Amino acid sequence: MNHSELTKQDMPSRRIGILLHIMQQVVLLLVCIDYRNKIRVKRNLLRCSIVMPCQSPWQHLYENADSSSFTLMTGLSRHVFQTLLQTLSSRATWPRSHTGRPHSLSPSAELGLFLFYVGSTMNLKHLCLIFGTTPAVCSRSIKKRLKAIPSTLRRHPFAKIEFPDLAKMTEWAKLVKKHKPMATDVIGFMDGLSLHSECCSDTYEQNAMYNGYHSDTMVNNVFAYSADGKVFLCGLNFPGSCHGGSITANLLPIIIEKNGSFKLCVDQGFPQSGDEDGILVGPYSQRSAARLSPILRPYLLKLSNAYVSLRQASEWGM
Repeated sequence: MNHSELTKQDMPSRRIGILLHIMQQVVLLLVCIDYRNKIRVKRNLLRCSIVMPCQSPWQHLYENADSSSFTLMTGLSRHVFQTLLQTLSSRATWPRSHTGRPHSLSPSAELGLFLFYVGSTMNLKHLCLIFGTTPAVCSRSIKKRLKAIPSTLRRHPFAKIEFPDLAKMTEWAKLVKKHKPMATDVIGFMDGLSLHSECCSDTYEQNAMYNGYHSDTMVNNVFAYSADGKVFLCGLNFPGSCHGGSITANLLPIIIEKNGSFKLCVDQGFPQSGDEDGILVGPYSQRSAARLSPILRPYLLKLSNAYVSLRQASEWGM
């Protein structure tokens, strides 16, 4: 076997060695790129990059917005906002330090910041642009208000949740009847609210919080409110697996005891028969409408349409 034959036999192994070397270099390059991408570069939002609070978009909204725009952005009318601001303007709610620089945000801006925070999913950096403040001030203000506002409103009569007396229920029934004359003795509405919650490591708790309709872990709540928007009964923080009907079963004894002959308008997700008959009223489903007596069907369908109209008005604003 001569030298040329040995060279030909070594060529495939050399090519394999070159390919392996190239692959090693490519893998090394990918590892370096991945490591570089994982390095977090700290970036701060500086005071010089945003406007002053007195020139912020919030301040322009607060001073110049019409009532509709103000309600759309904050969720409160101007009258309610000012009432809430006066209620929260005590020294205990808005603590001020005796030393150091004054707060850059006014009490109205701090309340607006709190409403934007709880009513949206915006990050702090976006809130800083709206209110003209730095992330540190924004975070500190939100943290203080989350502790101070609930404790203050818990003792305030306007924020207190209590079942109305007979005179108040009669007044609310007249408001509803004025909107829909066919709906008699309806004092308010009941609706559910599902909120997302974090997953839990405990299997049983995770199973209880899982909501099949939303395919996620949820916390279910039920609220009863009047035609003027006053919440007078609620069931809070039920597991996501609990349907609105099962939550209502826990509230039904209270409703029967205090409701008298008055009614609550609900949607088709709530039970309207059995113990709830005559207490919870609402539109008929297609299956229920098909089983109605031919003599009573025209009247009951008109009444059902009235309840549908009431539900829409209550959810969109009467």
